[in-house]
Amino acid sequence: LLMNIELANKKVQFIDSPMTGSKLAADAGQIIFMVGATESNSEIIKPILQSCGKKIIYTGQVGMGQKMKIVLNMIQAGLLQI
Repeated sequence: LLMNIELANKKVQFIDSPMTGSKLAADAGQIIFMVGATESNSEIIKPILQSCGKKIIYTGQVGMGQKMKIVLNMIQAGLLQI
């Protein structure tokens, strides 16, 4: 979030877009992106992400993509404990 603030002060727009999937999924274009950005920036980046992955989930403002990725990792780690 600090990076977003610093970049905004320089008139640069920031998007966070972590992804999930294995190397095999990446090779097959099956990556899932979790995008944190303004809605307009999310739409701007969408064609690029669509060329690399199968699904784009808009999660809200900058930082929410990273939060969603952390939640997903925690759920997956919990499932591995079962």
